[in-house]
This record gives sequence, C-alpha cells and structure tokens, in this order.
Amino acid sequence: MLKTYSFSRRSLLLLIFGLLLAFFISAAQIVTAHATAIKVNAIEKSGLHQTLVQANPDNLDENSVELIISDMQGQHEGKMRGVPASYDWSQTPRVKLGNNPGELQALIGWGIVNEAAEGNPAANTRVELGEIHTYLLQKSNNRWLALQSSIPVGAAYREDFAGGINIPADIRQEPQGTISVTPGNGYNFHFWSRNRAGIDPNDIAGVFTTFRARLILDNPSQPDDRDIARYLALAGADYWTNVCSSSGERNADAAIGKAKYVTREWKYFNMTTASPEVLRNNPPPLE
Repeated sequence: MLKTYSFSRRSLLLLIFGLLLAFFISAAQIVTAHATAIKVNAIEKSGLHQTLVQANPDNLDENSVELIISDMQGQHEGKMRGVPASYDWSQTPRVKLGNNPGELQALIGWGIVNEAAEGNPAANTRVELGEIHTYLLQKSNNRWLALQSSIPVGAAYREDFAGGINIPADIRQEPQGTISVTPGNGYNFHFWSRNRAGIDPNDIAGVFTTFRARLILDNPSQPDDRDIARYLALAGADYWTNVCSSSGERNADAAIGKAKYVTREWKYFNMTTASPEVLRNNPPPLE
C-alpha cells in the first residue's frame, strides 16, 4: 500500500508540474504575440501617418515639415475676396526678400483672414486664432531661434490694403485664451505678433511663421452654419527698419504663405523662407 500511494503522489506532482509548465509557456507565447502585435501596429500606424502627410498634410491636426513645405508650393486653395489679381501673392505663395533683408534690422510675423471670393453665406461663424509664432534660423550656428510667440493683435484692413486703411476689428476673447474674429464687408483681419524682434540681417538662413485657426460658432444657441463658411487664411512675415516705430521707416515682406480654407478643426498655416532641403535636414520647432 505504501508503494502504491507513493507512486500516485509522484504521478500527481508530475501532472501538476506539467500543467503549470504548459500554462507558463502559453502565457509567454501570448505576451510575445501581444508585444509583436503592438510593434506591428505601431509600424503600420507610422506608415499610415507618413502616407497621410505626403498625400494631404492639411488633414492632420498637427504641424509637420512636409506641411510647411506644402504651404510654400502650388496654388492657394481659393481666391481671397478683394485682393487684386495683379498682386504677386494673389494666386500663389511666394518669397520676396527671403533671407536677405538688407539694412532692415527687425522682423515680425503676421497673418491674414479674409472672406473667399465666392462669398461667405455663414452668419453665425467666427474664426478662432491661436498663438502666432515666428522663428529665425541662424547661419552662424544652424539653430532655430524663437523670436515671437503671442496671441495676435490686429485690425480690419481693406481687403486690397489700399492706403493702409483700417478700422477696429470685431475681436472676441475666448475662454481658452485665444481670440476670434469675423472678417467681412470689404475688410479682412490682418494680425501680427505683439512686438517686433531685433535681428542680425547678415545671420539669416531661414524664417518660419506659423499659427492655428479654426471655425467656431458666434452664438451657440443659433444654427450651426460652419459648413457653409468660406474664410481663407495665410501666414507671412515682414522685415522693418528697426524694432521701434519711427517716421520714414521702411518695411518689406520676407515671404507670404499659401492661403487655405479655415475649417471646423484646428489647421496650421505656415510661411517659410527656408528651402525644403534645409527644413528636412534641420526642422524648425513645430508648435
């Protein structure tokens, strides 16, 4: 009886050991498979992300080097109402002074929001604007220098900017610290950073200005007409004589970016004087 009992106990222990070993092997395989799936999924997502960036960067809710490059190429998404076709930036983005301001020793980033030429039937939609940022790539050390970062200020200018005529804009402070505006009736909203930044005109390898914009409701209790709103926005930057306003001062733009439709979702609007090669090799900060 003792021998039989001893054999049964040993068999039971071997059985339990075998079951535990099988369990741990199975668990290890599950963990390994799960980790592999996560890794594959991440790779697939990364590939999808790159495909989306290359195919249509405006559909992404983040900025990217490829989007910045795209914002300096091709045609505007639409024509801004009141901007004469004779203006060299009326149809496409373009570079003017670029990285060569001459004797001008100050820089300021700016933007424009304008109704589209086809008309804007929306009556309950505003354009919300986030901070405007301007960076300068220094030749001397190949580093991007943050020059400006602020909620923009501005005014309602004639859509053709004739004579610099402007009136106070309909600016509303939003709860999250942004502002919103309603351009129209022959006036755009021209905005800029709060202060000019001093620069070394001989140490410029690139300028980059960026901001975000989206459509919001003017009155949430009224019908949502954002889908029929037709606003365009673009980014730019100007060189000025110096950081302080003075009589006889001069200014000229560095470049003007692509005009794109403002949508319900946040969208980035960019301008740069840096070449695609420079941007890809040395990306600017992406806000």
